[in-house]
Amino acid sequence: MIRMKNDFPASLWSNDRFEVPELLVDALWAALNKHDLLKMAQLEEVPKVCGGASEKDTNEYFAKLCAVSSVRPMSVLLDPHKSHILPNQILRECVHQGKLALIDFPCGCGTTTLGLLSVVEQMRRDGHWIAFDLEIEVLALDISPYALQRFQELIDTCTRKFNKQLIKIRLTTEVVDVGEKNSVSTVINDWVSSVENDVDYILVMASAFSGYASQSNNKEVVADSFDFIKNRLCTRRDQSRFLVWLEINSNSAKKFFKYLSKALKFHSPTNSSDYKFMNPFQKAERRCNLQSGCVEISRPSRTK
Repeated sequence: MIRMKNDFPASLWSNDRFEVPELLVDALWAALNKHDLLKMAQLEEVPKVCGGASEKDTNEYFAKLCAVSSVRPMSVLLDPHKSHILPNQILRECVHQGKLALIDFPCGCGTTTLGLLSVVEQMRRDGHWIAFDLEIEVLALDISPYALQRFQELIDTCTRKFNKQLIKIRLTTEVVDVGEKNSVSTVINDWVSSVENDVDYILVMASAFSGYASQSNNKEVVADSFDFIKNRLCTRRDQSRFLVWLEINSNSAKKFFKYLSKALKFHSPTNSSDYKFMNPFQKAERRCNLQSGCVEISRPSRTK
């Protein structure tokens, strides 16, 4: 087990609430301004969007949910109230040092991956975590080509400061529909085959898929695609490979998550938390209700 200090800098945790990391806030401000979305991001209405392939749907999702979606992985990685113990341990192990292959599906505009890595950057910069070399191969999959463009823009904005903390990221993007299993299987198989001999860990992260999954029979489609991913990663037992799922905590999401937990055989019971965070665009305190689950697909030995 990788052990790190549990005291958090005020830049990330103060007044019993999360602060979105400075690096990510700056990148989001720049992206929202560039695409004329800042006014939408500042609206205090309760967002009811689930994304989509069009530029309009992508922009609406990005503007209204970029802050809370970046806090979800932060909630699990830091987890001040010890609500997500096994997912927390997995994420900390993967981002400590070494070489990580990260599959982010559906990636949206990248705020799950960047929410995770910007916390690592902030903790290192503030002297709370030691800055070891961390190389990350990211495969970002989404149905929206516009979301993938936003992801690349955010990565480009953050690269210099990531590099300064010895975090090196290489991003590969692919337009993929979770409902097209043949496309999912081809992209996943080819990419995993290309990186698996050069990394120490493979991590699959999925976040906030319940909006799509609650429509029609989509939950079966989602479970089927991720079952393929899980089975593909089961082909080697000499490397640590994990799946971590972060989901909102609404009633419909709970039903989907219960179904998914059985379908993918989550190792831990569903973990849940209700953290507060400061929305940097609305200058107001908001809530991040979250449930998490995970699968240790393979783990040859635990790091001491």
